[in-house]
Amino acid sequence: REVAILGGGVTGLASAYYLSRADPKARITLYEASDQLGGWVQTKHVPVEGGSIVFESGPRTLRPSGNGLVTARLLQDLNLVKDMLCIPKFAPAARNRYIYYPDRLNRLPAQGEGLISFFSNILSNRALYSGLISGFFHDFRNPTQNASTADESIGHYISRRFNSAVADKLVSALFHGIYAGDIYKLSVRSLLPILPYLEDRFGSVTMGAGVLVGAKTRIMEKSLWDITSDAEMKSISRDVINVLSQSSVFTLRSGLGSLVTRLEEVLRSEGHATINMSSAVTKLEVPREEGEQSSRSGTSSRKIQISSNADDSPKSYDTVISTLPHNSFASLLPWAASDSSQVPPMPNVSVMVVNLWFRNSSLLDSVPGFGYLIPRAVPYHQNPECALGVIFDTFATAGQDQSLDEQTPVQEVKPNGTKLTVILGGHWWSGWEALPSTSEGINMARTVLARHMGITEAPDEVQATLQRDCIPQYTVGHADRMRDFHYKLLREYGGNLRVAGASYGGVGVNDCVRSA
Repeated sequence: REVAILGGGVTGLASAYYLSRADPKARITLYEASDQLGGWVQTKHVPVEGGSIVFESGPRTLRPSGNGLVTARLLQDLNLVKDMLCIPKFAPAARNRYIYYPDRLNRLPAQGEGLISFFSNILSNRALYSGLISGFFHDFRNPTQNASTADESIGHYISRRFNSAVADKLVSALFHGIYAGDIYKLSVRSLLPILPYLEDRFGSVTMGAGVLVGAKTRIMEKSLWDITSDAEMKSISRDVINVLSQSSVFTLRSGLGSLVTRLEEVLRSEGHATINMSSAVTKLEVPREEGEQSSRSGTSSRKIQISSNADDSPKSYDTVISTLPHNSFASLLPWAASDSSQVPPMPNVSVMVVNLWFRNSSLLDSVPGFGYLIPRAVPYHQNPECALGVIFDTFATAGQDQSLDEQTPVQEVKPNGTKLTVILGGHWWSGWEALPSTSEGINMARTVLARHMGITEAPDEVQATLQRDCIPQYTVGHADRMRDFHYKLLREYGGNLRVAGASYGGVGVNDCVRSA
């Protein structure tokens, strides 16, 4: 059969790879509009004195839990296990995470710390915790709402169950780090469905969470079996499972771009897929006889025709898998393009990623850790640049820029300089007519580091990348809209046109690999 895959990001490449394994006889054509593969996974190796450093303009680390197991299986299949760089749970990046509020870094309690350490943390970060403790007590005595009630924003849900301090100081920071989004627009039922469930099942989110923690081992084992079959589980190396179980995050020594490179190499070398670069798809349609209605039976024998800027005439395919952003994909559908109400647009946010490297390796000596996030509660004068957070890559990807002996534990690696990433924009820039230039972004990032961390020296290497509309926003009502869209595609294309990727099943790399 003839299969077309739209989009050459991680989801598209992984889809082509999995399809080539499941159906070796399938003839696969992948369309990528740009001149490079990988989508938002963009790795650059920058030469510096004594070697080179890795700058990631997109995602850089992966969590081993949940869908991370699927990614680990893919890395094993691609012979990339030897290149995995795992950050142990007891490393600084795992134990030290910060929130900036209102004018200082506040270390969050780490998992496994005792009560004395926990209360000491609260006392030393009183400004941050003011209102948080009372918010959690409020959850215990707050009346519940029926789980079947309409969707609401994460911000309104947290404010209702706890209080606005928990929403604005804590939760908003977490979602700045994942979605770069506004918690008063993001959907609780799409992104945190466990919370309404706990409220309905236990009468309190906090109490329900306590029950889940008590059953942590059983829940974790169930989730592993839920996301993969028995045969797949047994095919993952026990050594890989053991290493991941002791890791907080993992990445690849040469950056996540190595995954993209390896997928491309395998697909091209084995001849299972034709990869068409600089080939933007312009239209999708199913030719019908005059008076014929769209299929409603769930199956269809008619092929889907694809028009692109690189082809003189449309090409026909039995199955099409789109991994394009939702809005780009919808614009290709004749019935959706002619009536926008058929497919409501999905909001996206843009971010500026600023990578900085300093030869000075002592800049983070006082705050070793993964980095810090900036909540919406921070006063404007402390964050006029609209920064979302800062990643301490020196620790978050410890060992990535060093030539390591295989026996050298990651936690003992001495940093080769200091590497940081400042993330700007997100929902704060929504509605702006013009976004900052890369030079402006660099100046903004340096100002943030000077104000928040006292780092005033000039970086020895720096790059800024504006990622436009890179993170889809699952706003209130997202699940209902996607359900309606699913049935519309099924009616129109009989199951032969499918979607996958960040617009539908989660924005992380692990989510994208899983959706493939």
